[in-house]
Amino acid sequence: MSSSPGLLQPNTRFRDRYQVLRVIKAGGMGAVYEVMDDVTAARRALKVMLPSLLDSEELRARFALEARITGIIESDHIVRTSDAGVDDETGTPFIVMELLRGEELGSLLKKRGSLPPEDVAIYLFQAALALDKTHAANIVHRDLKPDNLFVTVRDDGSPCVKILDFGIAKVIEQHHASTLTRQMLGTPVYMAPEQIRAERNVGPRADMYALGHVAYALLVGESYWSQEAEAIPSPYLLAAELLRGAMESPSVRAARRRAITLPSAFDGWFFKATALKPEDRFDRASTAVGALAAALEVPLPRASRVVLLPDPPSPRPSPSVNPSPTDPTQPSRPGKSAGFADVPTVTVPELSKTPPSRRTPLSPPSPPPASRAPEPRSRPSEAPGRTSSSTGEPSRKSDPTSRRERAGQRRFHVRADTTTGVLHVKVWGFWDVEEGKAYLDDFRQKAATLLKLGKPWYVLADIADFPPQKPDVSPYVEQTMAYAVEHGMRKAANLVNSALSKMQISRLSAAMGLPEYSFFTAEADALAWLLKG
Repeated sequence: MSSSPGLLQPNTRFRDRYQVLRVIKAGGMGAVYEVMDDVTAARRALKVMLPSLLDSEELRARFALEARITGIIESDHIVRTSDAGVDDETGTPFIVMELLRGEELGSLLKKRGSLPPEDVAIYLFQAALALDKTHAANIVHRDLKPDNLFVTVRDDGSPCVKILDFGIAKVIEQHHASTLTRQMLGTPVYMAPEQIRAERNVGPRADMYALGHVAYALLVGESYWSQEAEAIPSPYLLAAELLRGAMESPSVRAARRRAITLPSAFDGWFFKATALKPEDRFDRASTAVGALAAALEVPLPRASRVVLLPDPPSPRPSPSVNPSPTDPTQPSRPGKSAGFADVPTVTVPELSKTPPSRRTPLSPPSPPPASRAPEPRSRPSEAPGRTSSSTGEPSRKSDPTSRRERAGQRRFHVRADTTTGVLHVKVWGFWDVEEGKAYLDDFRQKAATLLKLGKPWYVLADIADFPPQKPDVSPYVEQTMAYAVEHGMRKAANLVNSALSKMQISRLSAAMGLPEYSFFTAEADALAWLLKG
């Protein structure tokens, strides 16, 4: 390791294992380097606390907490940690993480000015998956902003968002307050009122508030509070102004300052996401983004693909003293919808009684830069092992078709295989009540065909393109489960694209009385499990 009190120098070694190649970024609590791991020959990102901050016990605690959080929460959308600790020679805390190739959304905004609504939806949906897991572990990020959302590209060309910088994250503790000093932590223009006031009870809904402002910034190209920030240079005086809350509707402000047209339904979504009282905001990030997609009239994005085993290992314990909200011993929330998977219900607020017949582009048309990430429609994301099915059906595309494009078509298909006794179900898109009724009737009719055979029967449900449904549709999905249980279904297997925890699966199975229930990403694996034994 270099003896310089400043940054590590290229071609030096850290802990006799990591060769420093270059400085990626320096600032805040630490510097980030690209390094070569001598043990694995892999290139990694090394984050080292700045020497000038080593005497601060509070900052050292935050740095250590970041290492624990990124190690505890397993998500495709949080940077993976491979090593962490304190250097014996200098006493410097460090974290070794995966090396990302791509750029921050903040940097992308500076290049493009604003992002199309389809891109915003898929980026924020991926971030929401990570936030839901973070909040389930009793952790609040507290600094969600475009600069902390990093877009990389998968091998198949589809974009993948990673949440960065858990340096000021907070572990929600039940019995005692955090030992960290109470102070305003975060970026003012994205901070919730309770965070600005440095209250002790800052919870997950502070991240919901930030999510609302991040959505505005991505769609418009600047933060909602840019006008105030330009007029008030002091962050503390600005914070005092922000405590009043948004007074001007986002659509009016976007048109006035940036000549960008936002759909009127976005106003209602934004005011709910950024409500002054935490209890008035969305309760889950994925719910918020589902409502955002509806407000922008774009399809709800697909979740990132993860291999789900029939019996995944138990999650690592949370650093919090609180029991996890996903504790299977806790009862399910009243009114929660259920299908052959844990499909959450998105309640979309009354944003506009008469939706526009034609959505106005949110940004002036311009040729995309060469560095632009591939559009989800043109570069679908495939799950590991998801190729053509054994029935010869083509592999699934990553972009569910919108309601207008599916007009006049049934967005479900039910087929009874009398040879294997498997009822194949495929559902996709957004339904209305009539379609829910038709699905229930078709399910019962096809299941009756198998019941007449007098032998064991099973369900294989492909729900990977089935987004959260409105509350008036969900009961029809639930009734298919009730019918299956009442009529002796042996097993149910789901083809999914989101990482649902084992605790959620157990809770749902117990609630609906399913005998055996599991998740898969490959149809062949699901069939093998169903027909085994």
